[in-house]
Amino acid sequence: MIFSLRDYRPVHYGTESYLRRVYAETSVTNEELELLNSIYARLTLERNFEYNVIPVMSSHHPFKVARMFSWFEFLLDITHDWLFSSLCTDVAWCFNNELFLNEQTQWQFEQCKSIISEYNKVATYVFDFQQTRNTLLCFCILSVRPDFQKASIRQLAEKLADHYPPFSKKSFQLLLAGDESLSFLGDYLQYLTRGEINLLLELLEGKSLRKLLGPKTISKTENSILLQNVIKLPGFKDHILERHILAARILKNEVDKVETLTRMLSLSATFRYDLNMFCTDFNFWRNLFHILKKKKNVTITQLSWCIDYIEYKRYRDVTPLSYSLKGRTFQSIERAMTEWHHSPEYFIRKKDLSITWPSLPLPSFEKKIARVTYTIKEINSGKELLRESQTMKHCVYSYLDRCQRGKSHIFRLMEHSNSSNRYLATLEIRDGTVIQIGGKHNHQPVGNDIALIEEWAQQRGLQLDIQQE
Repeated sequence: MIFSLRDYRPVHYGTESYLRRVYAETSVTNEELELLNSIYARLTLERNFEYNVIPVMSSHHPFKVARMFSWFEFLLDITHDWLFSSLCTDVAWCFNNELFLNEQTQWQFEQCKSIISEYNKVATYVFDFQQTRNTLLCFCILSVRPDFQKASIRQLAEKLADHYPPFSKKSFQLLLAGDESLSFLGDYLQYLTRGEINLLLELLEGKSLRKLLGPKTISKTENSILLQNVIKLPGFKDHILERHILAARILKNEVDKVETLTRMLSLSATFRYDLNMFCTDFNFWRNLFHILKKKKNVTITQLSWCIDYIEYKRYRDVTPLSYSLKGRTFQSIERAMTEWHHSPEYFIRKKDLSITWPSLPLPSFEKKIARVTYTIKEINSGKELLRESQTMKHCVYSYLDRCQRGKSHIFRLMEHSNSSNRYLATLEIRDGTVIQIGGKHNHQPVGNDIALIEEWAQQRGLQLDIQQE
């Protein structure tokens, strides 16, 4: 979750006393404190700088700390404040995650600084700061392998400034790959493991993906699908290569059905949060895809409800893994699903009702309009989640598992008057983004409710990504 430091910083944020308190448990020197003070004076973006810096400073690796501060000292010469703030956090993130920078030779360090200085001269504002992190990692690769460069830094800056939405065009593709053939890894550069990064570098050298992974790991068809870059899995931040191989294995030769597959995987909590179970139950999901692909014009809402229902019946009902798709069609699933959504019969364990989980650190929301007060509050117990599900006649209680693990956060919008309290809408937040809003029976909320939610999200630094039909 990303919050604005400006909204939540203490009154004395950035002062020497504040810095000494924050870094009290590290062996910060006076010279480092002075440099940090200069950084905080310009740090304006919504990035968690301290979260990455403090672990590095507490690691008792003098070389790593010294090299990180050498980077910070260099970054003070960056003229664009947005680029300075982003790079400061991204550099600290690289050191905290032990990627590239702490392993650089002095020559590679100088090369990387030279590339960034050139970028600083030609860069224009880039709204997507995840893009900036990917760009830094591309610069790091270039400092090691300058022969990989496919475009000039000026060309990169121009294309990054022009292209929107950012997900469709990445720094990796523009600067290193030259085409989309390796985008199934390159577009997720910041989320790759060390092994995946090493694989990517070998692919950039022209080596065969199938030979590197082995024919038992990936078939010719799956290899071809990946290199065509037809599979897009935005929002996933781990197991990138494994997820793409699984998706290619399901898709096979039906590339024209890739949108159905992408939607199914993006909406599946199992694929997102429990990849081991997804692999174990792979044939079930492949069969579900074959059912879904036959149904035309399925809306996002229909598909979301369908997958919620199926995952509950398959994994959380009385006998897990007993629910079968044999003999079922989309229509028969939808009929059973509609009945279940309107009056869900859950397998309720008494111990689940007493489960609680931490709330997000968001200030409470309360707005009075005439004689009516509107509130938005998080639900953080199994008991309240069940109450929400029973009152609103939808399946939000089936999200208990992901709420308990901190993967999803559920909020309720209510209306309070002298005569009654009325439930208006249920909201789901993942990774700082509101991804679902549902009214009673999962109907779309009315305009005034949406306006309140938009106001609340904007004030709390949350993004809205509600998929339209």
